[in-house]
Amino acid sequence: MSSTTSRRAAAVATVAVLGAAAGAGLSGFAAADTPVAPGQHHTSLSIRVARHHVAPGSTDRIGGDLRVAKGQSPAGHTVTLTARAEGETTFSPIGDAATRTHGGVSFSVTPTVTTRYRLVFAGDPANKPSHSGVVRVAVGPRTHSHPGTHRLNTTLTIRRLHHGGLHAATVIGRLRSFHHGLRNQLVSLLANPKGTAGWTFVAAHRTRRAGAVQFRVRPLVDTRYRLRYAGTPNFQPSRSGVVGVKARPAQEPLSCTLSISERTLPKHEVIRGVLTGAGHGGLPGRKVELQQQAPNSTTWTDVAGKRTRAHGHVAFHRPLDTTPTSYRLSFAGGSRFAGCVSGVVGAP
Repeated sequence: MSSTTSRRAAAVATVAVLGAAAGAGLSGFAAADTPVAPGQHHTSLSIRVARHHVAPGSTDRIGGDLRVAKGQSPAGHTVTLTARAEGETTFSPIGDAATRTHGGVSFSVTPTVTTRYRLVFAGDPANKPSHSGVVRVAVGPRTHSHPGTHRLNTTLTIRRLHHGGLHAATVIGRLRSFHHGLRNQLVSLLANPKGTAGWTFVAAHRTRRAGAVQFRVRPLVDTRYRLRYAGTPNFQPSRSGVVGVKARPAQEPLSCTLSISERTLPKHEVIRGVLTGAGHGGLPGRKVELQQQAPNSTTWTDVAGKRTRAHGHVAFHRPLDTTPTSYRLSFAGGSRFAGCVSGVVGAP
Protein backbone atom coordinates (compact mmCIF):
# COMPACT_ATOMS: atom_id res chain seq x y z
CA MET A 1 0.00 0.00 0.00
CA SER A 2 1.36 3.45 -0.91
CA SER A 3 1.90 6.19 1.65
CA THR A 4 -0.95 8.21 0.11
CA THR A 5 -3.34 5.31 0.50
CA SER A 6 -2.20 4.74 4.06
CA ARG A 7 -2.79 8.33 5.03
CA ARG A 8 -6.20 8.23 3.38
CA ALA A 9 -7.15 4.99 5.12
CA ALA A 10 -6.16 6.37 8.52
CA ALA A 11 -8.29 9.46 7.96
CA VAL A 12 -11.33 7.49 6.79
CA ALA A 13 -11.48 4.90 9.56
CA THR A 14 -9.67 3.21 12.37
CA VAL A 15 -9.88 -0.50 11.57
CA ALA A 16 -9.46 -3.46 13.91
CA VAL A 17 -9.87 -7.11 12.92
CA LEU A 18 -12.35 -8.88 15.21
CA GLY A 19 -12.85 -12.30 13.60
CA ALA A 20 -16.19 -13.86 12.66
CA ALA A 21 -19.28 -11.90 13.66
CA ALA A 22 -22.95 -12.82 13.59
CA GLY A 23 -26.19 -11.04 14.25
CA ALA A 24 -26.67 -8.05 11.96
CA GLY A 25 -28.85 -8.60 8.94
CA LEU A 26 -27.48 -9.13 5.46
CA SER A 27 -26.99 -5.74 3.79
CA GLY A 28 -25.11 -6.53 0.60
CA PHE A 29 -24.19 -9.52 -1.52
CA ALA A 30 -22.32 -10.08 -4.74
CA ALA A 31 -20.44 -12.84 -6.48
CA ALA A 32 -17.72 -12.55 -9.10
CA ASP A 33 -18.98 -12.43 -12.66
CA THR A 34 -15.78 -13.27 -14.52
CA PRO A 35 -15.15 -16.68 -16.14
CA VAL A 36 -13.74 -19.38 -13.89
CA ALA A 37 -10.13 -20.28 -14.62
CA PRO A 38 -9.29 -23.97 -14.98
CA GLY A 39 -9.18 -25.58 -11.56
CA GLN A 40 -10.91 -22.66 -9.82
CA HIS A 41 -14.23 -22.84 -7.98
CA HIS A 42 -16.92 -20.18 -7.65
CA THR A 43 -17.01 -18.11 -4.45
CA SER A 44 -19.42 -15.55 -3.03
CA LEU A 45 -18.93 -12.87 -0.40
CA SER A 46 -21.63 -11.22 1.72
CA ILE A 47 -21.40 -8.07 3.84
CA ARG A 48 -23.40 -6.73 6.78
CA VAL A 49 -23.20 -3.73 9.05
CA ALA A 50 -24.24 -3.51 12.70
CA ARG A 51 -25.45 0.11 12.48
CA HIS A 52 -26.16 2.17 9.40
CA HIS A 53 -25.79 5.44 11.33
CA VAL A 54 -23.21 6.39 13.98
CA ALA A 55 -22.31 9.54 15.85
CA PRO A 56 -18.91 11.14 15.13
CA GLY A 57 -16.20 9.20 16.96
CA SER A 58 -18.38 6.10 17.44
CA THR A 59 -17.36 2.60 16.39
CA ASP A 60 -19.31 0.33 14.05
CA ARG A 61 -18.83 -3.29 12.94
CA ILE A 62 -18.59 -4.55 9.38
CA GLY A 63 -19.03 -8.32 8.98
CA GLY A 64 -19.14 -10.76 6.12
CA ASP A 65 -19.08 -14.42 5.08
CA LEU A 66 -17.05 -16.07 2.33
CA ARG A 67 -18.74 -19.08 0.75
CA VAL A 68 -16.68 -21.56 -1.23
CA ALA A 69 -17.45 -24.70 -3.22
CA LYS A 70 -18.40 -27.91 -1.45
CA GLY A 71 -15.31 -29.76 -0.34
CA GLN A 72 -13.25 -26.54 -0.07
CA SER A 73 -12.40 -25.07 3.33
CA PRO A 74 -13.74 -21.52 3.92
CA ALA A 75 -11.16 -20.88 6.67
CA GLY A 76 -7.87 -19.01 6.35
CA HIS A 77 -8.65 -16.93 3.26
CA THR A 78 -7.65 -13.26 3.23
CA VAL A 79 -10.54 -10.80 2.84
CA THR A 80 -9.88 -7.09 2.33
CA LEU A 81 -12.12 -4.29 3.60
CA THR A 82 -12.27 -1.37 1.18
CA ALA A 83 -13.82 2.04 1.83
CA ARG A 84 -15.05 5.04 -0.14
CA ALA A 85 -15.49 8.11 2.05
CA GLU A 86 -17.94 10.85 1.17
CA GLY A 87 -16.40 12.91 -1.62
CA GLU A 88 -14.25 10.09 -2.98
CA THR A 89 -14.79 8.38 -6.33
CA THR A 90 -13.01 5.05 -5.76
CA PHE A 91 -12.74 2.37 -3.08
CA SER A 92 -9.41 2.06 -1.23
CA PRO A 93 -8.22 -0.90 0.89
CA ILE A 94 -8.06 -0.13 4.63
CA GLY A 95 -7.66 -3.53 6.29
CA ASP A 96 -7.22 -7.30 5.85
CA ALA A 97 -8.44 -10.26 7.88
CA ALA A 98 -8.34 -14.05 7.58
CA THR A 99 -11.65 -15.90 7.51
CA ARG A 100 -12.51 -18.06 10.51
CA THR A 101 -13.66 -21.69 10.60
CA HIS A 102 -16.94 -21.13 8.78
CA GLY A 103 -15.75 -18.29 6.51
CA GLY A 104 -16.80 -15.42 8.74
CA VAL A 105 -14.80 -12.20 9.05
CA SER A 106 -15.35 -8.93 10.89
CA PHE A 107 -13.82 -5.45 11.15
CA SER A 108 -14.31 -2.66 13.66
CA VAL A 109 -14.39 0.77 12.01
CA THR A 110 -14.57 4.34 13.27
CA PRO A 111 -15.37 6.50 10.22
CA THR A 112 -14.88 10.25 10.50
CA VAL A 113 -17.25 10.98 7.61
CA THR A 114 -20.08 9.10 5.92
CA THR A 115 -18.41 6.12 4.25
CA ARG A 116 -19.33 3.21 2.00
CA TYR A 117 -17.69 -0.18 2.57
CA ARG A 118 -17.14 -3.28 0.43
CA LEU A 119 -15.38 -6.61 1.06
CA VAL A 120 -13.06 -8.12 -1.54
CA PHE A 121 -11.63 -11.64 -1.90
CA ALA A 122 -8.73 -11.67 -4.36
CA GLY A 123 -8.98 -15.41 -5.02
CA ASP A 124 -6.31 -18.10 -5.06
CA PRO A 125 -5.33 -21.04 -7.29
CA ALA A 126 -8.34 -23.04 -6.09
CA ASN A 127 -10.96 -20.29 -5.67
CA LYS A 128 -12.29 -17.59 -7.94
CA PRO A 129 -12.17 -13.90 -6.78
CA SER A 130 -15.37 -12.28 -5.55
CA HIS A 131 -16.58 -9.13 -3.86
CA SER A 132 -19.53 -8.18 -1.73
CA GLY A 133 -22.16 -5.55 -2.23
CA VAL A 134 -21.83 -2.12 -0.64
CA VAL A 135 -23.03 -0.90 2.75
CA ARG A 136 -23.20 2.73 3.82
CA VAL A 137 -22.45 4.06 7.30
CA ALA A 138 -23.69 7.62 7.82
CA VAL A 139 -21.77 9.76 10.31
CA GLY A 140 -23.42 12.63 12.16
CA PRO A 141 -26.55 13.46 14.11
CA ARG A 142 -29.77 11.90 12.86
CA THR A 143 -31.98 14.23 10.89
CA HIS A 144 -35.76 14.17 10.78
CA SER A 145 -37.60 15.96 8.01
CA HIS A 146 -40.54 18.07 9.19
CA PRO A 147 -42.60 20.60 7.25
CA GLY A 148 -41.15 24.03 7.73
CA THR A 149 -37.71 22.79 8.80
CA HIS A 150 -35.12 25.36 7.70
CA ARG A 151 -31.37 24.90 7.65
CA LEU A 152 -29.20 27.99 7.56
CA ASN A 153 -27.00 28.67 4.55
CA THR A 154 -23.23 28.21 4.92
CA THR A 155 -20.20 29.38 2.96
CA LEU A 156 -16.78 27.72 2.89
CA THR A 157 -13.76 29.67 1.64
CA ILE A 158 -10.32 28.30 0.83
CA ARG A 159 -6.83 29.71 0.33
CA ARG A 160 -3.28 28.38 0.35
CA LEU A 161 -0.21 29.57 2.16
CA HIS A 162 3.13 28.51 0.69
CA HIS A 163 6.09 28.04 3.02
CA GLY A 164 9.31 26.09 3.35
CA GLY A 165 10.26 23.33 5.74
CA LEU A 166 8.70 19.89 5.74
CA HIS A 167 5.45 20.95 4.07
CA ALA A 168 4.92 22.64 0.72
CA ALA A 169 1.81 24.58 1.75
CA THR A 170 -1.01 25.01 4.23
CA VAL A 171 -4.58 24.83 2.94
CA ILE A 172 -6.70 27.21 5.02
CA GLY A 173 -10.49 27.38 5.12
CA ARG A 174 -13.17 29.30 6.95
CA LEU A 175 -16.75 28.11 7.49
CA ARG A 176 -19.40 30.80 8.01
CA SER A 177 -23.13 31.22 8.22
CA PHE A 178 -24.35 34.77 7.57
CA HIS A 179 -20.84 36.14 8.23
CA HIS A 180 -20.54 34.33 11.58
CA GLY A 181 -17.80 31.69 11.95
CA LEU A 182 -19.03 28.18 12.81
CA ARG A 183 -16.88 26.49 15.43
CA ASN A 184 -16.38 22.73 16.04
CA GLN A 185 -17.77 21.68 12.64
CA LEU A 186 -16.18 18.82 10.68
CA VAL A 187 -14.61 19.91 7.38
CA SER A 188 -13.04 17.46 4.92
CA LEU A 189 -10.05 18.06 2.63
CA LEU A 190 -10.35 16.51 -0.84
CA ALA A 191 -7.54 16.19 -3.37
CA ASN A 192 -7.28 15.78 -7.14
CA PRO A 193 -3.65 14.92 -8.05
CA LYS A 194 -2.50 15.78 -11.56
CA GLY A 195 -3.22 12.97 -14.00
CA THR A 196 -6.06 11.43 -11.95
CA ALA A 197 -9.82 11.63 -12.29
CA GLY A 198 -12.14 12.55 -9.43
CA TRP A 199 -11.54 13.71 -5.87
CA THR A 200 -10.13 11.63 -3.03
CA PHE A 201 -10.53 12.10 0.70
CA VAL A 202 -7.34 13.22 2.49
CA ALA A 203 -8.28 14.21 6.05
CA ALA A 204 -10.97 15.82 8.21
CA HIS A 205 -10.50 18.46 10.93
CA ARG A 206 -12.91 20.41 13.11
CA THR A 207 -13.13 24.15 12.77
CA ARG A 208 -11.68 26.30 15.50
CA ARG A 209 -12.44 29.85 16.59
CA ALA A 210 -14.22 31.94 13.95
CA GLY A 211 -14.76 28.81 11.82
CA ALA A 212 -11.11 28.47 10.77
CA VAL A 213 -9.59 25.15 9.72
CA GLN A 214 -6.24 24.26 8.18
CA PHE A 215 -4.41 21.30 6.66
CA ARG A 216 -0.68 21.01 5.98
CA VAL A 217 0.11 19.30 2.68
CA ARG A 218 3.18 18.26 0.72
CA PRO A 219 1.97 16.59 -2.49
CA LEU A 220 4.30 14.38 -4.51
CA VAL A 221 2.75 15.71 -7.74
CA ASP A 222 0.93 18.95 -8.57
CA THR A 223 -2.44 18.67 -6.82
CA ARG A 224 -5.72 20.57 -6.61
CA TYR A 225 -7.49 20.79 -3.26
CA ARG A 226 -10.99 21.69 -2.12
CA LEU A 227 -12.86 21.67 1.21
CA ARG A 228 -16.26 20.14 1.90
CA TYR A 229 -18.72 20.55 4.77
CA ALA A 230 -21.42 17.85 5.04
CA GLY A 231 -23.84 20.01 7.02
CA THR A 232 -25.96 19.31 10.12
CA PRO A 233 -29.68 19.46 10.96
CA ASN A 234 -29.18 23.22 11.51
CA PHE A 235 -26.74 24.12 8.72
CA GLN A 236 -26.74 23.33 5.01
CA PRO A 237 -23.75 21.59 3.39
CA SER A 238 -21.27 23.62 1.35
CA ARG A 239 -18.00 23.27 -0.49
CA SER A 240 -15.18 25.62 -1.29
CA GLY A 241 -13.53 26.61 -4.50
CA VAL A 242 -10.30 24.98 -5.67
CA VAL A 243 -6.66 25.86 -4.98
CA GLY A 244 -3.59 24.30 -6.57
CA VAL A 245 -0.36 23.29 -4.84
CA LYS A 246 2.71 22.49 -6.91
CA ALA A 247 4.91 19.58 -5.87
CA ARG A 248 8.12 20.72 -4.26
CA PRO A 249 11.23 18.68 -5.06
CA ALA A 250 12.95 17.03 -2.14
CA GLN A 251 15.55 19.32 -0.59
CA GLU A 252 19.12 18.19 -0.07
CA PRO A 253 19.94 17.93 3.66
CA LEU A 254 22.18 20.62 5.09
CA SER A 255 25.75 19.81 6.09
CA CYS A 256 26.88 19.61 9.70
CA THR A 257 30.11 19.42 11.68
CA LEU A 258 30.93 17.52 14.86
CA SER A 259 33.89 18.59 17.02
CA ILE A 260 35.52 16.39 19.67
CA SER A 261 37.82 16.91 22.66
CA GLU A 262 39.17 14.66 25.40
CA ARG A 263 40.06 15.32 29.04
CA THR A 264 41.65 12.74 31.33
CA LEU A 265 40.75 12.79 35.03
CA PRO A 266 42.13 10.61 37.87
CA LYS A 267 39.49 7.89 37.54
CA HIS A 268 37.89 8.46 34.13
CA GLU A 269 38.11 10.46 30.96
CA VAL A 270 35.55 12.86 29.49
CA ILE A 271 34.93 13.03 25.76
CA ARG A 272 33.02 16.11 24.65
CA GLY A 273 31.65 17.27 21.36
CA VAL A 274 29.59 20.02 19.73
CA LEU A 275 27.20 19.36 16.81
CA THR A 276 26.55 22.36 14.56
CA GLY A 277 24.45 22.68 11.40
CA ALA A 278 25.19 24.90 8.43
CA GLY A 279 23.49 28.23 9.04
CA HIS A 280 21.82 27.00 12.24
CA GLY A 281 24.56 26.94 14.90
CA GLY A 282 24.41 24.29 17.62
CA LEU A 283 21.82 21.53 17.11
CA PRO A 284 20.10 20.41 20.34
CA GLY A 285 18.14 17.16 20.73
CA ARG A 286 20.10 15.13 18.15
CA LYS A 287 21.35 11.61 18.87
CA VAL A 288 25.16 11.36 18.84
CA GLU A 289 27.01 8.05 19.16
CA LEU A 290 30.37 7.55 20.87
CA GLN A 291 32.39 5.04 18.86
CA GLN A 292 35.61 3.28 19.76
CA GLN A 293 38.29 1.48 17.76
CA ALA A 294 40.49 -1.18 19.35
CA PRO A 295 44.22 -1.36 18.56
CA ASN A 296 45.05 -3.01 15.23
CA SER A 297 41.39 -2.84 14.18
CA THR A 298 39.73 -0.95 11.33
CA THR A 299 36.19 -1.27 12.73
CA TRP A 300 34.39 1.43 14.73
CA THR A 301 31.90 0.18 17.33
CA ASP A 302 29.11 2.13 19.06
CA VAL A 303 29.65 2.11 22.83
CA ALA A 304 27.25 4.82 24.04
CA GLY A 305 24.66 7.24 22.70
CA LYS A 306 23.30 10.55 23.99
CA ARG A 307 21.22 13.46 22.72
CA THR A 308 22.83 16.85 22.40
CA ARG A 309 21.94 19.51 24.95
CA ALA A 310 21.57 23.24 24.45
CA HIS A 311 23.79 24.65 21.69
CA GLY A 312 24.59 21.12 20.45
CA HIS A 313 26.83 20.05 23.35
CA VAL A 314 27.26 16.41 24.35
CA ALA A 315 29.60 14.65 26.84
CA PHE A 316 30.52 11.04 27.56
CA HIS A 317 32.33 9.66 30.64
CA ARG A 318 34.50 6.59 30.12
CA PRO A 319 36.56 4.61 32.66
CA LEU A 320 40.31 4.78 32.18
CA ASP A 321 41.53 1.90 30.04
CA THR A 322 45.09 0.59 30.13
CA THR A 323 44.64 -0.57 26.53
CA PRO A 324 45.14 2.32 24.08
CA THR A 325 41.75 3.04 22.51
CA SER A 326 40.67 5.55 19.85
CA TYR A 327 37.35 7.41 20.12
CA ARG A 328 35.24 9.45 17.75
CA LEU A 329 31.69 10.88 17.65
CA SER A 330 29.13 10.10 14.96
CA PHE A 331 25.82 11.71 13.96
CA ALA A 332 23.61 9.63 11.60
CA GLY A 333 21.76 12.63 10.17
CA GLY A 334 18.08 13.12 9.39
CA SER A 335 15.67 14.81 7.01
CA ARG A 336 17.15 18.30 7.54
CA PHE A 337 20.83 17.62 8.25
CA ALA A 338 23.25 15.16 6.71
CA GLY A 339 25.28 12.80 8.86
CA CYS A 340 28.81 13.69 9.99
CA VAL A 341 31.72 12.23 11.95
CA SER A 342 34.18 13.95 14.25
CA GLY A 343 37.93 13.62 14.31
CA VAL A 344 39.68 11.02 16.47
CA VAL A 345 41.01 11.28 20.03
CA GLY A 346 42.89 8.76 22.12
CA ALA A 347 45.42 6.28 20.75
CA PRO A 348 46.97 7.39 17.45
